[in-house]
Amino acid sequence: MTVFLFVGPSLPREVRERCAGQAVLQAMGQAGEHVEVLPPVAAGDLPRLGARSGDTVGIVDGLFHRRPAVRHKEILDLLDSGVRVHGAARMGALRAAELTAYGMTGHGRIFADYHRGAITADDEVALLHGTEAEDYQSFTEALVNVRYALADAAARGLLPARVADAVLAAGARLPFVERTRAAILAAAARGGIGETELATVDEVLSCAPDAKRTDALALLESVLGSGVRPEGGGERTWRLRETLHLRQWRSAARGSHDPAAGWVPEEQIHRLAQVLAADYPAFRERVAMRRLAAQHTAVPVRMTASADLPPVADLLERLRFLGLLAPGADADPGLDRWCTAAERELPDRVRTAKAAARALFPHHALLWHDPFLDELKTTGAHLMVRERLVSCLRFHRTLRRQRPTLQLARLRTENILAHFAQRWDRDDLEDAVLERGFATAEDFVTSARSFYLYDKAHPGAGPLVLQAAAADDGPWTGSRPPQHLLPKNPVPKDSAP
Repeated sequence: MTVFLFVGPSLPREVRERCAGQAVLQAMGQAGEHVEVLPPVAAGDLPRLGARSGDTVGIVDGLFHRRPAVRHKEILDLLDSGVRVHGAARMGALRAAELTAYGMTGHGRIFADYHRGAITADDEVALLHGTEAEDYQSFTEALVNVRYALADAAARGLLPARVADAVLAAGARLPFVERTRAAILAAAARGGIGETELATVDEVLSCAPDAKRTDALALLESVLGSGVRPEGGGERTWRLRETLHLRQWRSAARGSHDPAAGWVPEEQIHRLAQVLAADYPAFRERVAMRRLAAQHTAVPVRMTASADLPPVADLLERLRFLGLLAPGADADPGLDRWCTAAERELPDRVRTAKAAARALFPHHALLWHDPFLDELKTTGAHLMVRERLVSCLRFHRTLRRQRPTLQLARLRTENILAHFAQRWDRDDLEDAVLERGFATAEDFVTSARSFYLYDKAHPGAGPLVLQAAAADDGPWTGSRPPQHLLPKNPVPKDSAP
């Protein structure tokens, strides 16, 4: 089993290192357990963990300003799969207070106050802090620490309650990125607090304990100390609903890490082939037709390059079963929308088969199962396309260092389309992207943005041909790609992004 801990500014470096060390493992008394100490959590991090039933995830710190915050559904997905999830101090306290009813375990004073509604503003635990290399140095004060320090001082008679309330209100009015001690005192002074009282407030805040650290240590003690393990939460009263967003997050989490490229998403391997592979249209048609025909019969189907294949009858029966074709019909006007201008002159059976091979495999459906990626994995094409993707990701990482203000979303659509029209030597862009499985040119551009600058900057990389790699591992049963699908080289270097 594995314990994953997301910690940052709430705990000093020596504590984080001790958590990941052998001393912790010995204290746990369970040598088979492995502890991974990770930076503050953000959206997308939990699905990448690979956590399994019986593992434990402890969330202390999290990001929400530079990256989207960890999503509730990601935590629910872990809980649903049998992973124990604990929270405390900052982001962990917030999410635990919100998800206690679903089985997340909270620890500490901050969690308890959020859970019972004594604290309601998320930004009370927010901090402006440095990077991991800077040991997460805090540049601002967490308002929750100010709250507790003032409340304790008022309870001990060091401050009148009205002064404590006024200082807290003054701090709450400041944006969290401006909540330094000096700024809080200045805001309180503007609110009418006298110098003598401000001096006492300054001393109280300078000596106040860090409630976030105290709560974070409580979480560590529960999760790691003395081998303590909480029991299950009893009978499940909720059921996780798989949404499109959850599938997207899971899909983006499948992949591997490259030292120079960073995260290499598995889904992007198919997407790159869809955009850049010269013979992708033939590949997609072959795989899609075989998949549809096989859904109608238990007999394995092998497609060939013939125009009107025996399995097409199975494919059409599948379409009739789905209600996309009327009984006995071989065509439907609605499917013609997925045919190119030239294909509309083909016989009904062939035209319908081609249209169905595109219409029934939209991108969102591939989040449940991607037969095209599966097919790539059966041949050397998968490794070849992955290597091209890694090269692309490395290129973009270098580009971001050189031009940190560059945003792919701002690349001009007309330039992307012009580049690929020239690459494919096609004037009929709408038909060309349709052959690659995109419903519209706009859908194509959404995917092509990630590869456009790389492809433009590497005209000598040579065509990406799936058939060539597949030939080393087995017969390619689709037709040879037409010559006009091969990219023209070189691509002019002076064309603007």
